[in-house]
Amino acid sequence: MINRSAALLNEIEWIRKQLGDLRARLDQADLTEEAGSEIRDASREVEERLKEIEYHFHDLRHTGTGQDALRWKWLLYTRLMNLARSINGSDYPPTDQAVEAAFQLGAEVAAHEASFEGIRSGALAELNALLAERGVAHVAVGGAND
Repeated sequence: MINRSAALLNEIEWIRKQLGDLRARLDQADLTEEAGSEIRDASREVEERLKEIEYHFHDLRHTGTGQDALRWKWLLYTRLMNLARSINGSDYPPTDQAVEAAFQLGAEVAAHEASFEGIRSGALAELNALLAERGVAHVAVGGAND
C-alpha cells in the first residue's frame, strides 16, 4: 500500500509540474487570448482535482520543519507508515486490530486510485484533447519514470 501510494503521489506531482509548465509556456504559444484562457482554466481545474487527492495522503502545507507534526494532522501516508512500522517492529504476528487497520487503509488507497483514474480518463483526457486541438504539446501521463 505504501508503494502504491508513493507511485500515485509521484504521478500526481509529475502531472502537476507539467500543468505549471504548460501555463508558463502559454505566453509564448501562438494562441488567441480566449484559447489561452480556456487552457489555463482547464489546467487549473485538473490541478485542483489532483490536489484534492493528494491532500488525503499528506498535507501540502508541510514545511519540513520539526513542528509540522504538531500543526497538522497525520494523513493517509503517515498512517500507512506508522502501521508498517508497528507491524514490522514486532516479533509477533500483527494483531487483529492491525490487520483490520490495514484493510481499511487499503480500501482508502484503492478509492483514491480510482478517483485518480477518473481524473486521468476524464478531465485530463479532455485537457489533452483541447491542447491537441489548439496545437499545444499535451500533458504526459504515466509518471516521470515510466
